[in-house]
Amino acid sequence: EGFIKIFTRKIDDDDVTSDGQLEIPLVRETENEFNETDTDSSSPVIKNLRHLSKVLGSSNFLSLAHHVVVGNQVIVSGHHRPLVLSILNSLKSLLPRGCCRVIPYSSTYQESWKCNFLGLSADVPLSQLMNSSEMYVLLEIVVRQQQTSSVTEGLTCLVGLTSDVHWPDPDDSHFRNLEFKMSGIILPHKVPTVLSRMVIALQNENLSLQVVDAAFTCLKEEWMNKVKVLFKFTKAGGNRSEDDTRKLLQIVGAREEDKLLLKFWMTGLSVQYKTHILASSIVHR
Repeated sequence: EGFIKIFTRKIDDDDVTSDGQLEIPLVRETENEFNETDTDSSSPVIKNLRHLSKVLGSSNFLSLAHHVVVGNQVIVSGHHRPLVLSILNSLKSLLPRGCCRVIPYSSTYQESWKCNFLGLSADVPLSQLMNSSEMYVLLEIVVRQQQTSSVTEGLTCLVGLTSDVHWPDPDDSHFRNLEFKMSGIILPHKVPTVLSRMVIALQNENLSLQVVDAAFTCLKEEWMNKVKVLFKFTKAGGNRSEDDTRKLLQIVGAREEDKLLLKFWMTGLSVQYKTHILASSIVHR
């Protein structure tokens, strides 16, 4: 007789942040544990989001960031493991902590229910993605001398580096030997409001990285507050019509293009917070 063995762990107070988010530890494969001594000094790395935007180009970066904030699986594939991990670490700063489920560098494809950030060796075949309903974006890092790659063979929407790429400093010259190719589902042209504001802050060279980080924190807290209002209204407030929900979104300053983001960010709320809100709503009925 088949069975499933489930291991559970009691959630401590330390697992929950002050804003009701659940702090989910990185999902890691034991054999692929990454540490500071495992880096290749000759491998290029991404230092931060601003650096990533300059390397990819603003249009490609915006497309990639759009996938991140609405919860589509982000797959980064390449032979340079430190580079793959540095890209994932940079992209995580776009999301509330509770929304990040990461497998940093795997030798096999992992489905989106396990992680929304996935690092892969360049040798991993991804043909199964073409026949699946996964919502994903693939960023493949290849050496420019290579004309084709088994990873992207057959995938659509292939793009290379765009004309708005420029190299921030001489140390980034090694990126010239690499090509970044993106493929995956096509998203609507309009990006969520919070992402637009993040990009404006990121592209303002007059703002230091510390100021940008502070701005990101404020923006994420602002939109997590909208998420909490929406959760309480739709989940704890009984049956709500689409018209009522639309009016609420207008009141909190959310638009049509923000709906996917709000729905995904709702998964970042802690179990305790959701339980508390639901229990409180029952008491007050």
